[in-house]
Amino acid sequence: MTLRTLLSASTALLILTACGGEPEAPEESVAPEPEIAAKPETTEEPETRLTAVKAEILLGTFESAVTDLTAWEMQPFGFQSLIFAANGDAGITMVRADGGEARTIPASPAARFLATAQMEGGEALLVTLSVDGSVEARSIGDMGTDPRSLTTLGNPKSLCSDGELVMAVSGVGATVVLGETSLPIRDVPSDTLACAAVGSDFYFQSPNGWDRLTIDGLEPTPLDPDASTLIGAGSEVFAVAADGLSGKLTVNDQSLDLQTEEGEPLRPLMVRPAYGNFGGVLRDGALIVLDEQRSLHLVGWSSVANALGLPGSLTSLRAPMTSEEPAFSVPDEGLELDIRKPGFEEIEAPLPPTGEEDGR
Repeated sequence: MTLRTLLSASTALLILTACGGEPEAPEESVAPEPEIAAKPETTEEPETRLTAVKAEILLGTFESAVTDLTAWEMQPFGFQSLIFAANGDAGITMVRADGGEARTIPASPAARFLATAQMEGGEALLVTLSVDGSVEARSIGDMGTDPRSLTTLGNPKSLCSDGELVMAVSGVGATVVLGETSLPIRDVPSDTLACAAVGSDFYFQSPNGWDRLTIDGLEPTPLDPDASTLIGAGSEVFAVAADGLSGKLTVNDQSLDLQTEEGEPLRPLMVRPAYGNFGGVLRDGALIVLDEQRSLHLVGWSSVANALGLPGSLTSLRAPMTSEEPAFSVPDEGLELDIRKPGFEEIEAPLPPTGEEDGR
């Protein structure tokens, strides 16, 4: 089981480790309630809006099922940011945001859910929730090292992170697997289906809809109960779904057609946010989109925002850098990648994306 990419995959992946100061202790005051986005009012004529948005880059195609996607923003060079995919028994695949390099790291048992976070000391971690309920953490700066065991949960359902705090949903409700919080996670019921982090807020999906966890417990929201994920842009929260019947991307009550880089219809199967600068035209964040053919695309959030009249950037979850992060190499261990897709000629790896100077 391998990832077939259209670009040459090198045997070494330069990775920049996370660097940052000690996060400030959280204030005792309760965070202001985020604004749940409604359909935006606009003075623009409907015909001026785009009816479809093209993906910016095709990262590759999987031969087997993908169960989750996540991202990690590299600083200061956004095009070196990483996209991670849980690819079942094949392992965890990581691809650079410009598609230039990729590698699959073995994972046993198979990782089902993924999240990224930064420790207080600055270390960047990939946290995985496996099919057997085991929760592990891997250093993004050295993926060749053995993972650290965090805990084991029964009936794993979901994993989410606000960049520092990682929560899991399982048969017992919600569990903090990395970090600390004063939120009453005991109020999250055992029938919870999934979780999502937007800014510093955590939302939990029940059979009745999405609820926001506050210091006073769970608070119902008007967000679409069938949305597969939530995304924060500006001060608003958007419910995002991949509509398999229509082949459209739905953001709150607005629908949008997606297209491949060549302008062909793109039917989304899974969508996840990538917060921060991912280089060039993706400097304002991106949507990671897996289509029905198991092909992995990056869609610029700014394009979606312009088409639907939404806030134009997905703000970074990381604290600003104090110095340039050192580079690391991925070891040779892992599965080799098939760099050719049947029916297509092999394509040379591209130069770094344009706009690098003002898109860093």
